[in-house]
Amino acid sequence: MKYLITFIVISIITFVTINAKRKPKPSKKTTPPPSPPKWKNWNGTQPYSAKEIVKNATKLYYNKTGIYYNVTEIFLNQTRIINGTKRYRVKYIAVQCILDKEKESQKSGRKKKSPKKKKPQCSETVLMETPLQAVLRDDTQQNQLVLNVTNLFTEDSYEEIYKKTSKKKKRLKKN
Repeated sequence: MKYLITFIVISIITFVTINAKRKPKPSKKTTPPPSPPKWKNWNGTQPYSAKEIVKNATKLYYNKTGIYYNVTEIFLNQTRIINGTKRYRVKYIAVQCILDKEKESQKSGRKKKSPKKKKPQCSETVLMETPLQAVLRDDTQQNQLVLNVTNLFTEDSYEEIYKKTSKKKKRLKKN
């Protein structure tokens, strides 16, 4: 019995010392995903006009919220490419418009109907300037343009997807 206990104690000691000498397993190093590339300056004309991007972004914001803005200044044009998708960012300052109410005709009491949808008319503007940002994503793989407009003051963001029309090539018939 004495030998049995001694044998068990010695085997436990050797087991512990052998395990203690083992090198710890190196922890798996996880590499963080690469950060997106930095924005680069862009002239605001090619291939899309910064003014047109701002015009469409203001129209999109009006359609989604009913709040119309007059653009006062475009102060930043930038571009970058992520996964083959070109992105164009335009930051601008705008003032909120107080729109004219639809005028009622005095004779019939009915609202006037306009045959075309026109740009909303401002009667007044709010003095506070609002920073807005428009990002146009040119996704050539999916053949679409995505316009995202963000109010930088309230962080409200709206998006619209436009499908590009595919240009079909005419095949010439050989005689």
